[in-house]
Amino acid sequence: MLGQDPYPYGGGHADGLAFSSKLEETPASLRIILREVDRDVVKTNNYEEYKAAFPTNKLDKWANQGVLLLNTCLTVRAGEPNSHKELGWQQFIEYVLDLLWDSSEPRIFVLWGTQAQQVMAPVVKKKPEQYHHVIFESGHPASGTHGKDKFSGCNHFSKINYYFYRNGLPEIDWKLNAV
Repeated sequence: MLGQDPYPYGGGHADGLAFSSKLEETPASLRIILREVDRDVVKTNNYEEYKAAFPTNKLDKWANQGVLLLNTCLTVRAGEPNSHKELGWQQFIEYVLDLLWDSSEPRIFVLWGTQAQQVMAPVVKKKPEQYHHVIFESGHPASGTHGKDKFSGCNHFSKINYYFYRNGLPEIDWKLNAV
């Protein structure tokens, strides 16, 4: 899953995984992501069930199941989104994406937002013959906080699990609880 840059808020919201946060307060993007996970695959019936399914803002459980949570930029100045966009991170991330794209094992690339899609585009264009991978695109989760929601309803979580099911692979448990 490719996002934009770490949370730009002061106080250490970001924890090294895209969209993940070590703080108790849920960042807006993650709140929208978790609502989509719940709507799409978990389907809790009330607030208590929701809190039981998503008791944390840390996405380690997804990472431990093989979900790479990566941003197009790995650092940011506090309070200034995209402030380190021109520091060379894009070339590094493009290199990482090239390595993943070169894999003979099919992969799913989930591109959230224009910036993620723009970083992935040259990778695909360089090697279109490698197009045995799956690409899901949508607006960035934060687009909903600006009144232009192009993320909710993308169904990426059920689509990913359907792909795994169809190919005899273990599905991702999208809940963040320990059980």
